[in-house]
Amino acid sequence: MSETENPGEHDVNDDAVGKLEALHDEEYQIQQVLADLVDNSVDANSSSIQVDFEQCTYPGEEKEYPFLDGGGYYMLIKDNGDGVPKERLFKALSRGHRRDYNEWELGHFGVGLKDSSFSQAYEITLFTKEKGGDSEIDVVRYSSCAVKARMRDIHLTPEGMVDEFEWMKNTDGYESAMEYMNSINHGTAILLEGLHKIQNLTGTDDEASIVYVNRVKDCCENYLRLAFEYYIRDGGFKVPLSEPNPEDGEMYKHKFVEIEFNDEPLTPLDPF
Repeated sequence: MSETENPGEHDVNDDAVGKLEALHDEEYQIQQVLADLVDNSVDANSSSIQVDFEQCTYPGEEKEYPFLDGGGYYMLIKDNGDGVPKERLFKALSRGHRRDYNEWELGHFGVGLKDSSFSQAYEITLFTKEKGGDSEIDVVRYSSCAVKARMRDIHLTPEGMVDEFEWMKNTDGYESAMEYMNSINHGTAILLEGLHKIQNLTGTDDEASIVYVNRVKDCCENYLRLAFEYYIRDGGFKVPLSEPNPEDGEMYKHKFVEIEFNDEPLTPLDPF
């Protein structure tokens, strides 16, 4: 620790790798992580959200962490919402960052994009086009591999994904995200790669692995159908407000969204 200007105060020099690896050990379930990310898309005024849970082959040799070379999986959440403003790009992928929420938004009940996502994935990449912005695709990556390689807490933009990090721009998930972003006027995609919790449990038996992954997919799909039951029903849902909606003066906020999981539209799941 180093002494600051004020006597008796000392900086905390945290271990960036250790803090990140502690998040890898958190016990959030994959369906909770996914719902939190979909929730962010709903709050961004998306009318369409697509979730891809796909098998892939990671390029390159052995990385700083397992499950990022050879066969694996990735998860990609894509929306047509407002996008992330440039001034919030790095904050959106910074741990401990908070923002103000409107009362109709669910995000303040979530477990947080970074903390929850790292509990399931080693790599998080944000792709976004801001509504009313310059139509550029902004990309920011929070990489466990990069943090471990550099031994400090860093974000990567595409300019930093070179040399030993070049593989990050050549994965199936990255290419799929860029294809989507090039097809829309505004919106966001969140890519999770190196799904360590899932791959730790798939084992080496191909048949057993397929059965387990299909169970995970079914669990994620049904969790979304239940969590967003009101928003995906025909006609959507009128969220009651304590004050008039500044957009139209009504005492409610109308929310309707179409959610697809691996190209299949989700229907509401009524718990009763």
